[in-house]
Amino acid sequence: PLSAGIKPVSASIGAFARTSPGWAGERSSPTSSNWSSAWPGRILPGPTLTFHLLHGFFVIDHHRRRILHLNVTAHPTAAWVCQQLREAFPDAGPYKHAILDRDSMFSAEVLDLLKASGVGPARTSIRSPWQNGTAERWVGSVRRECFDHVIALNEQHVRRIAREYIAYYHEDRTHLGLDKDTPLGRPVEPKPTAARLESLPRVGGLHHRYVWKAAA
Repeated sequence: PLSAGIKPVSASIGAFARTSPGWAGERSSPTSSNWSSAWPGRILPGPTLTFHLLHGFFVIDHHRRRILHLNVTAHPTAAWVCQQLREAFPDAGPYKHAILDRDSMFSAEVLDLLKASGVGPARTSIRSPWQNGTAERWVGSVRRECFDHVIALNEQHVRRIAREYIAYYHEDRTHLGLDKDTPLGRPVEPKPTAARLESLPRVGGLHHRYVWKAAA
């Protein structure tokens, strides 16, 4: 638990990390604070318990990896995407660029809405997910760490689980790309005298946050 003042040796972590040609180890923090990515697609590994295929849409901030907006639907349309973007960017903010893939939902109507909001859309090349790596990595994280372990009941259930995971992701889960900090910031807790480490469940017990608690 890095934020509990226990610092594992990075070499030890690397020795036990699952190695692959695409694993890059620690990454430096992004330097641009006005970039975001919009990503439409399936965040669930399969259908819900009632055999509905749900499509997710989220917007992620590149600078601190914050999820600005997330929603799911069984019937994605360009009009629905426009509404999600209005909720993600309700007023003129710091974001001037948005990376979009080649999904057909990003129609001319969607592009016009972004431009009218002062956000310049940047399209990735065809079949080039690495050009939107920040968003793609988050999809992998939410699947591996959450939805691969859950049987979703319906849209409401998925939204509730996603909210719990995003709260854990923002407040508890440390990131190598953020110098082992969380998107919202998590100060290191020095170990007090006569204390024990306490485990706080997150996302229904799938994950935990570890904090020091003074001994009684």
